[in-house]
Amino acid sequence: MFIIKENQKSFKELNLLLCEYILKNNYSVASIEREIEINEEGEEVLNFTEEEKIIAKDKIKRYLYKEISDPLFFKAQRGEITTEEWMSAVTKIKQDWK
Repeated sequence: MFIIKENQKSFKELNLLLCEYILKNNYSVASIEREIEINEEGEEVLNFTEEEKIIAKDKIKRYLYKEISDPLFFKAQRGEITTEEWMSAVTKIKQDWK
């Protein structure tokens, strides 16, 4: 599950709009595989570990490569676009999700 800390929304799956939303708003996101803590008032306590943040960014990058840069790679292989166009997409993903 992906959780955005700033608005406490959770998502089971990624999509391009969600990735753009997280990036645009500079939100902190984590990939949580554990039970979420509940405080005495019954509210969720969102304490992300650094590892959960890194895992989330890695999953987001892998998703974006699959959805954006991989199709461009095959177009470059067929000569439909330049290798530079494909590499530009890869570089943008790397820079956006450092």
